[in-house]
Amino acid sequence: MSPFAERVLVLDAHLRHAVAIVRSLRKQGASVVSASAHRRFPAKYSRYRQETVLLGSDAGGTELLRIIEDHHIDVVIAAGLPGNELLCLHRQQLEPHVRAPFNDLETYQCLSNKDATGLLADSLGVRRPATRQARDPQDAVQLAEELCFPLVFKSPIDQGTVRYATDVEELRRLIASFIRDNPALIDRGAYPLVQEYIDGIGHGFYGLADHGQLQAYFMHRRLHEVPPTGGPSAMAMSYRDPKLLELGARFFSEASWHGVAMVEFKRRRLDGEYYLIEVNPKFWGSLDLSISAGVDFPFLLYKLLIGAPLDVIPGAYRDDAIFRWLTMDLAYAVSAHRLRGYVRSFADDRIAHDFDRTDMLPTAMLFASGISRMAAPMRKQMSWHRHRQRHDKPIVQTLAKRQRSAT
Repeated sequence: MSPFAERVLVLDAHLRHAVAIVRSLRKQGASVVSASAHRRFPAKYSRYRQETVLLGSDAGGTELLRIIEDHHIDVVIAAGLPGNELLCLHRQQLEPHVRAPFNDLETYQCLSNKDATGLLADSLGVRRPATRQARDPQDAVQLAEELCFPLVFKSPIDQGTVRYATDVEELRRLIASFIRDNPALIDRGAYPLVQEYIDGIGHGFYGLADHGQLQAYFMHRRLHEVPPTGGPSAMAMSYRDPKLLELGARFFSEASWHGVAMVEFKRRRLDGEYYLIEVNPKFWGSLDLSISAGVDFPFLLYKLLIGAPLDVIPGAYRDDAIFRWLTMDLAYAVSAHRLRGYVRSFADDRIAHDFDRTDMLPTAMLFASGISRMAAPMRKQMSWHRHRQRHDKPIVQTLAKRQRSAT
């Protein structure tokens, strides 16, 4: 019988990396109940899944507590932002009944809000892109004068919302569209952000902390991103840099963060300096890579919560680990016109991927849904990439010229 017999409720189970969490916990003997507001989700069809629960889209502490009691849950782990926010919002109600990575709501809101995180970075002496709030479409001209094109446009809260603007009219359209489509955020004063573009490679620092004290960590460098100009990982590899460790650890310590989080940076090509992009106070989409490299964050978090010895040496992981997410990497290959490379990568046994032959249905579902969603979002996200191809003028040259003129 496994010594790890606690029953675990996994929230946000519809997310891609929730499959990795469920697989990790079940392989170690834990009993897993997956919960989501979606009726059909990949983890639901994993051979590792046991029970599933339909969670209301507006679920509160009372509904969650009922699920915990009805299913005899010992531990709650959230895969995404909504689940973590739910744990923070209802901490006082839930904490007497279940073990979970509870954090103060104010701390969570700071780390999940890009504007607030930027101010935290300033206080910690961490570089970040020059950033402005866009409160009105008519601000486009002034923003362009202050920051210079190309510009990065993003929501202050939601993930996967990065867009790029190369002229005033495009920036004005992005601002107007965001304000029109997100009235609730605007009412809260959560205006979209416009940033200078940092030409460089995306890097991530993943950590597990016990009230601010790092217990395990991992670093990665992105090889393929969607879109290629900057975005989520499509292929990434393990990485080490003492400077990245030092920068990433500052956020865990300052926030006294309990649980897992990812701190995302870009390393600028011109000078090798790291610039903060955002903090994700949750599990990350590239979770499979760290597990493949030897740092099983879901299981380590589970052991931390139940008080079991972690038996891990911080920073002990494979240096040569490469992982790709097949749907995302296909999107990268299409947008970057590298389909031959995508096919050739299957023959490279150094590159692991998320198609588990022993648990095929979840990945097949992710792949199918990714294909069906790919066309329209890729057309929107790749507008700047097409602009670069049309003008045959790499962004790095533009930025290098700007840097030389400034000095």
